Amino acid sequence: MTKGYNIVIIPTTAVADTARKASKRMSEKYSTRFVLDETLHNPHITLYHIAFDTSVLETVKDKLQVIASSRNPFWLQEKKYRLVDTHWVDMSYAEDEPIMKLHMDVLEAVASYRVKDPGADMTEEWSGMSALRQENLELYGWSEIRSLYRPHLTLTRLIEDETEESLRCLPEENFSFEVNTIALYELGEYGTCTSIVASYQLGEEKI
Repeated sequence: MTKGYNIVIIPTTAVADTARKASKRMSEKYSTRFVLDETLHNPHITLYHIAFDTSVLETVKDKLQVIASSRNPFWLQEKKYRLVDTHWVDMSYAEDEPIMKLHMDVLEAVASYRVKDPGADMTEEWSGMSALRQENLELYGWSEIRSLYRPHLTLTRLIEDETEESLRCLPEENFSFEVNTIALYELGEYGTCTSIVASYQLGEEKI
């Protein structure tokens, strides 16, 4: 059976709470598709979302354990709130070497297990897309990957088109934190993280 999964960074409790507060604030001002919570819409920073057959689940989990144990905790620096494609609201992070290296490590470890879904891959508009984005989408099922990867914490998806003015209602909070944990989640609607499959502490060997 093929399922969608999301390999993510789990933020600290403080940052997760801050993200939930910002998400709720947007839902109070605008119509949204979801609000971050502690059940089906968990705060996270995506490293790679991928569909693979459940028969390779244990192999993928083992590879993620190896990556986590070989990496030290590192600082993830917030940049600013963003409105992407008039609908997606997120907090963006600096593309520093540690996060970009972790992204590439995950990609190289698990991308070969991806089950291609032509329907899902074509949800992005190819017209006018750069050659690099097309290549990323074809090879990995995600156009904003490798050198185009931009770490971010999605707060919600707006139902109606909005402008940057909509971000003015968001609180001035600190979203920076030390990354200590990565996890594998089952992928939900709108790229949300639903049930957790496994989590891993950076720099911690499996016992």
